[in-house]
Amino acid sequence: MKPIAVILLAVLPAAVVAGLVEVRLHVPPPGRLALEQLWWVDLTAKVDIDTTVWLEGYVNEAREGQVFSAKSNEFRLILRTGEKKTVRLKDIKVRDQKYKRGYEAFYIRSGTIPEGDYAYHVKLMPDLGEGKRDVRVTLPGPPRLVLPLDGDTLAERFPSFIWTRLVPAPQGQVSYRLRLVELLEGQTKEEAIAANTPWFEQKGIGRTNLRYPVSARSLGTPKKGGGFAWQVEAYQGNALLGKSSVYEFWPSVKPTCHVDSAHVEGEPVEFGTFTDLDAAAVPVNVRFWGSSDEGTVTHYHWRVTEAEEPDVVVGLGVGDEFDIPDLGVPRSYLVYVTVHCSGGKTRTAAFGLNIEAD
Repeated sequence: MKPIAVILLAVLPAAVVAGLVEVRLHVPPPGRLALEQLWWVDLTAKVDIDTTVWLEGYVNEAREGQVFSAKSNEFRLILRTGEKKTVRLKDIKVRDQKYKRGYEAFYIRSGTIPEGDYAYHVKLMPDLGEGKRDVRVTLPGPPRLVLPLDGDTLAERFPSFIWTRLVPAPQGQVSYRLRLVELLEGQTKEEAIAANTPWFEQKGIGRTNLRYPVSARSLGTPKKGGGFAWQVEAYQGNALLGKSSVYEFWPSVKPTCHVDSAHVEGEPVEFGTFTDLDAAAVPVNVRFWGSSDEGTVTHYHWRVTEAEEPDVVVGLGVGDEFDIPDLGVPRSYLVYVTVHCSGGKTRTAAFGLNIEAD
């Protein structure tokens, strides 16, 4: 004898059957929508269910209309009343996929879909329930350069280059390419990065910082100019996702003002890198030290910004010791510390902090 629920599905009118399972779609990350979010549903039975089902998904864009549709394989759904089952992309096989040109990211599971206002709709078939959700998709912004500061004079022989990741983060792995070119006399930094042969270049960087390699060409004062221009590009495979603006800096052969070291919660940190902390450390104490070869250190100041939005300042002040307050977790910060020396000389260094939930 067939299970009672199966008999009910066979004889109830479609309008009644359509409400037998609640279909809840998970909220995608801000600004994003990909295949993984489309096929991530919670199925909650309103009656006992034991039957064969499949999922159908549809995506519509406000101006373009339907841009994607697909179905899953059939699978057995057995639930007691009130019981929930979560279905994700890894649990099903997607078939009968149709997509509009320009929306291949739904099919190939990488890259980004165009900006727009989307409505996506998942049905549990045959007509057991459905869920709908709206999302606005925004393309990731380009990486933003953090250090060296634009126009800075560098004392370090092997400086750290720091930039931000793409926001919102695209689906899939992102790599970065850093290009450094000589700034020739009479050139703007933009002209230099567009026309000059790289002094140094590295591709496939999987993080958002790079210390200048000891084995690379020396950053001694260039013969034909006096400075360098640098830029970072973000890639997914061979696809260019965005370029940063261009910054310039000059090497200093006789540095006299220094940021010597910094400690976070009493432990030394390395400039140009990120340090992970748990939420138990909040508020975070920072202390730093500087020195001068010719004269004295006159004063210190500091600035803390959002790591992903360096223009968003969350704290600043004067002094060589300060606390970063509790601003919620998880959270990432950039900490800039500046030493002021006599004669108007200054030196700035920076490091990152990732504060994670307990």
